[in-house]
Amino acid sequence: MRQAVPEVTTGWETPRARRCECGAADCEAVVYMTWDEQDRADHVPQRWAIAPGHTPRGGAPWRVVEETDRFLIVEIDAH
Repeated sequence: MRQAVPEVTTGWETPRARRCECGAADCEAVVYMTWDEQDRADHVPQRWAIAPGHTPRGGAPWRVVEETDRFLIVEIDAH
């Protein structure tokens, strides 16, 4: 007789808390992203995950690459 195997939940799709990366010294915002969403920000040079309504600091030109109600992924023009 075969036993039923319980479904394994990895949590990959569960949004996890991480700090906003806007660069403001006083920013304490937290954004929630799944692992896949984090990969889209973390594995591309010059991309940062920031809270909605925040602006990247540093003065370099930037553009929004992805926007949700939980976060923005922005790309900084390093040139």
